[in-house]
Amino acid sequence: MEEKLIDNYIASERTPDENHTHEILTKESAEVCLIDAFEKSWDTYYNAAKVYFENTHCLSPPADYVTADGVRLGAWIEQIRTARKIGLSSSCLTPEHIAELDAIGMVWDVYDFVFERNYHSAVDYYREHGDLECKFDYIDSSGIRLGAWLTYLRQQYKQRGRNMLTEEQFRMLNAIGMRWGSKYDKQWDMFFQVLKAYVQRTGNTDVPATWREGDVQLGRWLRNQKESFSKGQLRSDRKEKLEALGITLAMVDQWERKFQLAKAYSEAHDGSLSIPPDYVVQGISLHKWLNRQLSAARKGILPADRVKKLLSIGVDLRPASSSKKPCTV
Repeated sequence: MEEKLIDNYIASERTPDENHTHEILTKESAEVCLIDAFEKSWDTYYNAAKVYFENTHCLSPPADYVTADGVRLGAWIEQIRTARKIGLSSSCLTPEHIAELDAIGMVWDVYDFVFERNYHSAVDYYREHGDLECKFDYIDSSGIRLGAWLTYLRQQYKQRGRNMLTEEQFRMLNAIGMRWGSKYDKQWDMFFQVLKAYVQRTGNTDVPATWREGDVQLGRWLRNQKESFSKGQLRSDRKEKLEALGITLAMVDQWERKFQLAKAYSEAHDGSLSIPPDYVVQGISLHKWLNRQLSAARKGILPADRVKKLLSIGVDLRPASSSKKPCTV
C-alpha cells in the first residue's frame, strides 16, 4: 500500500510534459520488448520450418500443426503470412526474414499455391485422358485429390459464377477442356443440342412424346422438362434456353392439340377429313390419330365431350356397318 501511494504521489508531481515523455518511453519499451521476443522466437520457429520443408518439400503446414517438440509451427506460419499481408513493421519481418523463408519454400498465398499445384495435376490428367472427366474420388500419383478439387470448382462456379477465379485461371482451365457443369449438365446440353437441330430441321417446337432422334428419346426428354417446369423445378438458365427455341413449357392437352390440327385440316379441305395415311403435321400422323378416335368412340370408351368435338367437325362415329356413307378416314 505504501509503494502504491508513493507511485501516485510521484505521478501527481509530474508536469504534463513529463507525463507525455513517460508515455512515449513506455510505448517504445513495449515495442522493443515485442521485437526482442519476435527475434528470440525466430530461430526456434525458423528451424522448425526448415525441418518441415526438408521432410515435405513445401512450407505450407496446416494451421493447427504442432511439431514433436511442441512448436506451434502452423499458427506461426499463419501469423507470418498475415504480418506480411498487412505490412507489419519491417523490424519484425525484415527482407532478410522473407528471403530466409523463400529459401525453404514458403507459401505466401495458399490459394494461389493450391491452384497452381492442382492445375499441374489437371494438365497431366488431360494429357493422358484427353479430358477432365475424372471421378470424384480420383487421386493422382502425388496424392492430389484432383477429382474432389474439380468438383469443388464446378460447385463454386454454379454458386458464384466467374468471381471465384481470375480470368487467367479460367483461361488456363478452359484450355485443357474444363467443363463447368456436372455430368448431368453435360447430358442435358447434349439433349438440348439434339432438340435444337430437330427444331431447325422441322420447324416443329412441339415434339411428339414418342419421337426419337436416333438413340435419343427426344419427345420423352422434352416432356420431362415441361413437367419440371410445371413443378417449379426447372432451372432458370435451362428455361431461358428452351424458350429461346420457341418451346412452350406450359403443359398442353395433347388430345386437344391434335383435335385442333384435324379441325384445321378439315377447314383447309372443304370439310373433308379424308386424310392420306402418309400425311404428317408437326410430327403427328393425323390419319392414325383419327382412326384411334373412331375406334374408341365405336367401343363407347371415348369421353362424351370428345365425341361431341369430333362430331362438330364432321367425323362420322357410327359403326361402319350402319353408316350411310363410307368412313371419312
